Amino acid sequence: MRENKYRVIYEDFPTVPVQMFTPKNSWAFSAIKVFTKQPHGLRVSFIDPGSDWQLQERVVYADGYDELNATYFESVALPLVTRSDQAWRDGRYYLAQGIQRPESFVITTDIENLVCERGDLVTIQQDVAKAGGIPTRIKAINGNDVTLIEPVVWTMPPDTYYLRIRYQDGTQEEIEVTAQPDAYTLTLDVEPVDANAGDLVVFGLADFVTDEFLIKNIDAGDNLTATITMVPVGRSIENADTGPIPPYTPPIAPEDMFIPECLAATVNTSVFYKNRQPLANIEIVWNSPGSNIQFEIWLSTDGNYTLIDTVDTENYLLYDEQSTTDPQYPAGDEMEIKVIPVNGLGFKPAFDDCAATTFTAPYDNTAPGKPLFFAGNINLQTMHLTWKPPLDLDIGGYVLKFTADIDNPLWQSATFENPLLPYNAVSIDINARIGAYMLKTIDTSGNLSNEFALVRTTIPELEGLNVVETLTENPAFDGAYTQVEKVGGGVRLALTGGGGTYYSWGTYRFGTIADLGEIFNVRIHANVLAYAAEDIFMSSWPTLAAIDPIASSNEGDWNVQLQVRTSNVNSAISEWVLMSDIDPIAGIEASNWSGWQDVTAGNYTGRFFQFRAVLTSSNSVVSPHIYALQAVIDMQDRIVSENDLTSVIGGARVTFPGGAFRNTPAVGVTQDDSSVDIRHSITNIGPDGFDFEMFDGVVSIAHQFDYMARGYGQVMPVMLAAVQTGQDDDLSLLPASVNHLQQPDLLI
Repeated sequence: MRENKYRVIYEDFPTVPVQMFTPKNSWAFSAIKVFTKQPHGLRVSFIDPGSDWQLQERVVYADGYDELNATYFESVALPLVTRSDQAWRDGRYYLAQGIQRPESFVITTDIENLVCERGDLVTIQQDVAKAGGIPTRIKAINGNDVTLIEPVVWTMPPDTYYLRIRYQDGTQEEIEVTAQPDAYTLTLDVEPVDANAGDLVVFGLADFVTDEFLIKNIDAGDNLTATITMVPVGRSIENADTGPIPPYTPPIAPEDMFIPECLAATVNTSVFYKNRQPLANIEIVWNSPGSNIQFEIWLSTDGNYTLIDTVDTENYLLYDEQSTTDPQYPAGDEMEIKVIPVNGLGFKPAFDDCAATTFTAPYDNTAPGKPLFFAGNINLQTMHLTWKPPLDLDIGGYVLKFTADIDNPLWQSATFENPLLPYNAVSIDINARIGAYMLKTIDTSGNLSNEFALVRTTIPELEGLNVVETLTENPAFDGAYTQVEKVGGGVRLALTGGGGTYYSWGTYRFGTIADLGEIFNVRIHANVLAYAAEDIFMSSWPTLAAIDPIASSNEGDWNVQLQVRTSNVNSAISEWVLMSDIDPIAGIEASNWSGWQDVTAGNYTGRFFQFRAVLTSSNSVVSPHIYALQAVIDMQDRIVSENDLTSVIGGARVTFPGGAFRNTPAVGVTQDDSSVDIRHSITNIGPDGFDFEMFDGVVSIAHQFDYMARGYGQVMPVMLAAVQTGQDDDLSLLPASVNHLQQPDLLI
């Protein structure tokens, strides 16, 4: 049926194709080939009018055969042919068709089949059959330049190439390609004025762009689809009755034309972190040289290549989120990769012709940062160390070391203080010792930070941690003198008016009055270095912890005694002014003071403490000579604690109730209802309080806690200082600061 009518199909070998089929607009390609023994001739029977309409037979020989050498024949009946010469021509036609059309192609297509009818000429391109060039579509047109949606890359030497375009009206045209600026762009000999974006095209070598086929049969399917059977056009069949029949040439393009080019593969490597663990990605990417191509992935770690996979994408994940600490992962190894393209026909370039891409398997070899903040606080015999983690995403933990070399701490010579601290640790309590504490970060790959955070402590003795206030007079000796004088950097009895002899007694009153802020019961020690003219030493200078209080120390004819008096009254403090404005007449009345008493082993009670040294001599030519003088007040500890407090999200400052300490206290914290992940951070500890925050992991939380602070005293607005007058009974006073000896600070 043609044009909806039953009719005879006249094979007129059309020259204008009605359609172009490629894998872009068809699918389910298959081919049928008949392998027959070619006869030497055909015995063609026909109706002969000259023989009273009886059947006659005409032998039609194939090329190269005649009645002398032909031995194999087949028969063909042509009951409608009435002429001998026509029977001969038809016989040649059948011989030629058997030679030129040994195979047929079958495809399925969509609505594009509607323009086709039996006997129509179509052009085809098919990778499987090796017919034609490369099919694609037009992306854009700019004058003679046509940009395609897919690359078209060839490996043959320079030759003549064409681009066959199927226009929107169904007509087709082949235009010579004169240049190829890039894999996606072709420059044509003439401008394709009728072409549009989306038009189907085939790019290929001259004479092999597409092949011509005749439609043999159309079988309609669902949804306007159809299965089309086609045979080669075989144009030499048309001249089989006038000349020799040429041998069949399959519609196969030159084999080299289908070999893809070698690829330039790129290897992208990265290391990232998930749940603090280092993971590696190794991705191989390349550009496909055409369509219907698969890619072989060859890997070498020792010069010998192994095929590890075959893919049809343009990338390959060699390692996807691979742990770099996995023993099977080749961290840091140099590797080579080759990507070999293989087209649908199985063609691929020679392996040795394709260059390898060399890369190194990535891993985390970058040192983490050191802890951002590292501080220490001593509570009795315990050192409480705290730190802030660095910004690294792969913290594995912390390594703590200790060295007694406080001046030149070296990581290599230090000893490990603790096993590996966990990643979420921000503090640790350990035994307090004199020396340097060093902390490094270690990541999950085992890399240590290049630098260490440092805490150094110069506390002389931690076993007897004590809170003291010290008043030291030497070397200035700027107190009040009564019958004593300052000579040679020390204090001795003054000479009498007669000259040559010393007073039998005299006093030196300390230049500073100690104000403890409130009334305390304290223990007082004296540190005195004195000798007579004959260099008879009264005592040696002991260490602070080991010092025994000096009572009467009588070395023959002379003696030095430290005395103290106390007061609990602050009658004139509210009227005090700046030192520059002070009137030395104002002050505490003498009646507010206790009587002088010798400093002996025992306790003393008061808020204000004033000291003097009493120098005596029973020999007028001998005088005690004080070179060092110090009063040490062993303070009563002040303890402040609060329970069942709730921390503030984001942190807040905790202020000590009852006023600030006179020193920076030691602070300890208890986490109520705690867990492994709950931790706390104490920073900026001062006499008035400290900054405090609690965490669950790395998230700031509101949580219950207790704390205790241990120090001494309360900060008061002013301190007292005695004025040098030369008379011990002169109680003129003026404000001044008191020199405090607190717990030695940590040097960070």
